[in-house]
Amino acid sequence: MSVIRTLASTENPLFSQASMSAAAAVSSRRVSLRKRITRRRTCSVSAARSAWRSNPVVIPRNHRVEEALAAAAAGDLGVFERLVAAVRDPFADTPANEPYRGGPPPGCGPYRTFCGT
Repeated sequence: MSVIRTLASTENPLFSQASMSAAAAVSSRRVSLRKRITRRRTCSVSAARSAWRSNPVVIPRNHRVEEALAAAAAGDLGVFERLVAAVRDPFADTPANEPYRGGPPPGCGPYRTFCGT
């Protein structure tokens, strides 16, 4: 018989059946908490991987589209072709699409679009 069970079988109030049940419940909650923490860490890593697979590196920002259209209207299709190449594979993180990864430059201000439908 274990020491705890021996002490619990005596009349010691510290080792009553209620206190033993409470200790078992605390131990059970502690194990449950450890499992949840481990699961959350795993879920966080999985969520981060999923976000990287689901969110493109390149987004055709309005200022870049306007830049490509203005260059094309002036006869330079190179800017347009580079933009199209970057958005053709928006999940690829390559040196060629690095200029198309960021947001608008400082001071660009809000951009307004209008739908013609």
